[in-house]
Amino acid sequence: MFHFFLLPGFPGGKNDTNMHIRHGHWNAAREARILTQHKDDGLEFVYVRHGSVTWDFEGRPHIARAGELSFTWPWQMHAAVNPTLPPVDIYWILLPLNTYKRPRTDRRNSVFLDMDLPHQVGYELVHKLSELPRQILKPKASFRTKFIQLVDQLHHTQGHIDLAAQGWLHLVLAEVLEAIRMAGDASEADETRERVERFLSEELPRCLEETWSLERMAEACDMGRTSFAEEVKRLKGDTPIRVLTRMRIECAKEQLLQTADSITDISGDCGFTTSQRFATVFKAYTGQSPREFRKHVRVPPEGGSC
Repeated sequence: MFHFFLLPGFPGGKNDTNMHIRHGHWNAAREARILTQHKDDGLEFVYVRHGSVTWDFEGRPHIARAGELSFTWPWQMHAAVNPTLPPVDIYWILLPLNTYKRPRTDRRNSVFLDMDLPHQVGYELVHKLSELPRQILKPKASFRTKFIQLVDQLHHTQGHIDLAAQGWLHLVLAEVLEAIRMAGDASEADETRERVERFLSEELPRCLEETWSLERMAEACDMGRTSFAEEVKRLKGDTPIRVLTRMRIECAKEQLLQTADSITDISGDCGFTTSQRFATVFKAYTGQSPREFRKHVRVPPEGGSC
């Protein structure tokens, strides 16, 4: 069932017992809905209960899937990419801000939720939202019940903030803050993963001849030993030392096949401390000694001999 209330204005500010919140529930799987370009006069949160929809936020597409929460600012033009909504089930609320104008970067802290809320919620939530690279959040599973309960309570009170609605609103906003924190953690994890991937694919292969320990590799990625080892395990399925050893073996294979360098020189170039150690490790990984590998695998150049 679709319900939608437009109540004039936002009687904002502290101790305003007449405040109302615009809200709604659209189930486009049951009834066709069209959403064209528009602006709202507040901070809008849209929760996807079922299905998925692609939003157009000022010309940038954002896919919101089931269990995800999108948000838009009052100065943003937005719509569904396909004005006729797909079979998606969404709930939404529209919260008043103290301004409807896009703030300058150095004044974004002056924007806050114009409601009787603690400072952490009124200011910090808006500030943290403004720092996110994407306008899609993935809250915890418990968020779904709280958000739907809030919209249902607002429907019951015709948008009026009674005690029950206020309680649900505080719970919802607390979980939005938690979702922002989790998004920041995910972003940090992505940066860490990229840093380790770059080290393993670009930096380490260029200097295999150097002496590498777990500590030194971790320091090169500005990480602790344990966190570095765990990230390498996730990426490569093995310990950093074994990954390094495999790289050295592959380097040695290439040189054995493509150069006439001595085995002693190759062992040093690839980071093995002695040719004896090189021979032992090489045979453990390939089943052949370096000399056997060169003899049996190397292909003689055309018109000549090995």
